[in-house]
Amino acid sequence: MKRQLSAFAILGLVCVLAIGAVSGAAKAQEEIGESHLQAARDLIRNAGLTQSFDGMVPRITNSVAGRFVNRGIPGGIIREVIDEIQPELDLQRRVILNRSARIMANRFTEEEIAEINAFFETPTGAKFVDQQPGFVDDILTATGEWTEELVEYVEVRMQAELSRRGAETEN
Repeated sequence: MKRQLSAFAILGLVCVLAIGAVSGAAKAQEEIGESHLQAARDLIRNAGLTQSFDGMVPRITNSVAGRFVNRGIPGGIIREVIDEIQPELDLQRRVILNRSARIMANRFTEEEIAEINAFFETPTGAKFVDQQPGFVDDILTATGEWTEELVEYVEVRMQAELSRRGAETEN
């Protein structure tokens, strides 16, 4: 369950980053300097966000490979193809790193990014990054539980108020 939630978190993060990249791309290309983008790339790495991206490429590759296996393509050939296109897949990691960096650079000045990067270079910042996968999973689990509780609470409260007002509902 936690792995599934983590995968959803990663997918959600990627979607948010992609949407942000598209919405501000034209403006950002003109206004953001290379040093600002490099600082933002460093921030993405230092914050541990590349762990999410790195894990996605193999998962997606394996998923697509599975589709070809299901079509009767021998696994050995698929493995050869994956090995052959690996450099291209590595470039895809750079694509999301650059998109993510542009999003950060649009939201933070280069000086602010330097301050945030400085935090991640401290022992506390390193601990934050190290603990991030675990606490993200825990937060997602807690959010899922809370969501279920909230749905039940809202349903019970609405039912009670509707009944109080004489409105009939199906149970």
